[in-house]
Amino acid sequence: MRDRLPTRALVVLDIGHGNAAVLLTPEGVGIIDAGPGPALIKLLNELEVREIDWLLLSHADQDHIGGAVALLADGRFRVHRLRANPDSTKRTVAWDDLIYEADANEGVDFQPGLTPGSAHDYRLGDISVEVLSPSAYLVSKGAGGRDRENRRIVTNSLSAVVRVIGAGNRVLLPGDLDRVGLDDALRHQVDLSCDTLVWPHHGSNPGSKGDSFVSDLCSAVRPAFVVFSIGRNKFENPRPELVRDLRRQLGSQVRIACTQLSRNCAQTLGTSDLGHLSAVFSLGRISGEACAGSIVVDLDSGCIFPDSAAHRSFIERSVPMALCFKKWGTDS
Repeated sequence: MRDRLPTRALVVLDIGHGNAAVLLTPEGVGIIDAGPGPALIKLLNELEVREIDWLLLSHADQDHIGGAVALLADGRFRVHRLRANPDSTKRTVAWDDLIYEADANEGVDFQPGLTPGSAHDYRLGDISVEVLSPSAYLVSKGAGGRDRENRRIVTNSLSAVVRVIGAGNRVLLPGDLDRVGLDDALRHQVDLSCDTLVWPHHGSNPGSKGDSFVSDLCSAVRPAFVVFSIGRNKFENPRPELVRDLRRQLGSQVRIACTQLSRNCAQTLGTSDLGHLSAVFSLGRISGEACAGSIVVDLDSGCIFPDSAAHRSFIERSVPMALCFKKWGTDS
């Protein structure tokens, strides 16, 4: 399977409701978030990957770290380095299991800290990997604290924003970045520009009603392609009003894709085949719930799989209410 993928590729994994991305290069493998459940391990097995140079976990939510616990406990895999921002407010079994497994595993270089100061550690050959945010200030305040505007800092506020840079495509992976975290990045004048953006928080607007989160993020990033990593059977993301605002900010040329088929686009599953999907593992392929499925970004050429034409053909056949192609009126 590995020889069917680009030489330097980032796989944004269709993992249901959650986030996981795998960076594949001749020099090594890196993972950014691990999603819930066994999907990450299924992809790694399919690719015959056993050595992972580093695993970066954006924050402590189950849908970003659940797969990491299984990965660390599975003797078939060796993770050399693990980085995650600490969160003393997280009292979940998944978070406790993760830090226990990481600390107990002598082969893992585990350090609880993921800020811009550590960004130089993660380059793989010609691919740069930058940790852009959160600032040391915000991490030092910690979840449960308050920022200078007296807003509560939560787990999502501390989401690490990671940018993967190849010659042909730059991909931004912001975890569940919220208003506090975005303001922290903007205050520090962080360059968030990219070609491909995995939208934070799975298409649920993390700002309050009437907040400018969408416009502020779009203005800072200006992507040509926006991905929503969603699960069809959990919540109803992406929110239609968010897609509307995104279209108004970025225009009709920006490509939008969801890993799985949102209920906002189709209440029932169609009977169309999923032949447009990329070759790699996709959780929604098994259940018939995939839309774009797992997305493969060729970091050298900039090409994206599934390609836009094949994906659009699937949507036109099977997704009559697709948000990504809706003509949004000025008052809708």
